[in-house]
Amino acid sequence: MKLLIFTFSPVQSFIASSRKLLDLFNASYTLSYLTESLIKHVIDNKLGEVIYPVYEPKLKEKNLAGYPNRLVVKTEEDICEELSKVFEERWSDLYMKVKGVLGLGGRAGLQFEKHADSYFKAFCHCIDLVNKQEWMQKMALEEACGEADDYGYTYDLLERYIGAKKSFRPYRGLVDEETLEGKYPDGCTQCGEYPALAVDWQGFRKSFPKSKRRLLSEKEKLCGVCLTKRFAEELFENATPFPSTKNLAWAPFIARLAED
Repeated sequence: MKLLIFTFSPVQSFIASSRKLLDLFNASYTLSYLTESLIKHVIDNKLGEVIYPVYEPKLKEKNLAGYPNRLVVKTEEDICEELSKVFEERWSDLYMKVKGVLGLGGRAGLQFEKHADSYFKAFCHCIDLVNKQEWMQKMALEEACGEADDYGYTYDLLERYIGAKKSFRPYRGLVDEETLEGKYPDGCTQCGEYPALAVDWQGFRKSFPKSKRRLLSEKEKLCGVCLTKRFAEELFENATPFPSTKNLAWAPFIARLAED
């Protein structure tokens, strides 16, 4: 029997860079959606027992993002490579659908894909269950304080392995040479991490249906990652569209009118 931990990042910055309530909701929901996809893949293909998090199929119906960016699985085989592939496919499927919704093509479409494709990084490690003696040998210890079962010792080692993998991140420079009318675009007005897409933003907004124009204000110029975050709600199955801030602000007044 083996124990596996799968996680991905960045998470905090993905949420923290949000500037609208819609972005906060979509960011959290996106992360939960990616983890849920992995959970369902493990369960549907009988690859092992998901220890954490507990899977609740009806959670989606409540529009709740209840899954963290971490998966703990008991399995007979090392399925790290398979889970990493599924994760990449689900994220790619999400941002490519957003690209289609926005009608991005040509060099702007390639720039969008470059931003989104390089954003998330998956980390996974899988080891056989170890007992106290094996744990002490791995840790180069002669004695240990306290007692635990094999699961506890194995989980402790896994956390150390994952921590080591996450601490070493080789530099991957993101070359973005796209220009509009010979000029490089400024940074994304939401995250500032990537440049905004090199497009005519005024014309880009006008290409949206009127019902969707509220999703992008006149002064916003976003990168591929933030555009995916902004328009992700259009693609989540069974998800209710996030209400506008105006409707949220009016909610108490509307409730009083209903009572009267």
